[in-house]
Amino acid sequence: MTTSNPVSRNNATLRILYWAMAAIIFSAVALGVVVAFLPRGVSPRVELLAVLKSLGMTALAFVFLRVAWHVWVKRDDVLRAHVAGANRQR
Repeated sequence: MTTSNPVSRNNATLRILYWAMAAIIFSAVALGVVVAFLPRGVSPRVELLAVLKSLGMTALAFVFLRVAWHVWVKRDDVLRAHVAGANRQR
């Protein structure tokens, strides 16, 4: 049985994206806790803050990617419904 729901068809992609975001966010939180206990100005803290910033930007990019994905799937659903409605009227 095939389904016409694009969300269920792309479920694996969304699941991978979700868990990648979760891993990045949990890593960033753990790294933030470690950095909070390091004294200011020491060498490992500066480098870890740079890694923390890049994790944050990556998480933000994933948020934009997920929003774009959901907008695209919704747009695809609307187009399919419009085409199906036009075909029924003929």
